[in-house]
Amino acid sequence: MSVEIESLAGHAHLVEQLAGWHVDEFGHHYADAVWSLDIARREFDAMANTTTDDMTWVAFAGSARTTEDVLGSVSLVATDDLDGFDHLTPWLASLFIRPAARGRGIGTTLV
Repeated sequence: MSVEIESLAGHAHLVEQLAGWHVDEFGHHYADAVWSLDIARREFDAMANTTTDDMTWVAFAGSARTTEDVLGSVSLVATDDLDGFDHLTPWLASLFIRPAARGRGIGTTLV
């Protein structure tokens, strides 16, 4: 399978899908006041539509750029909310691979 990786910038049509995947996968680690579907949408929307220090990369199956072709994503964020580690930056965050695409090296390629 051909895998192509692009920045989320310019792919605002993927914000809802990525936010849903990430909250479904990681949301149980956080209180809703800290990270929720609405917060995830805003974070991905900022990376898709504006210039920010945070970035997300998306893995696509082949050359199409539809939601069905998204295999996974990973983010690089300027800060993480870990006390005592404020001096470390950037952080690799939120690596997610669509369950049907796992075990094929896509996560390694994104990293």
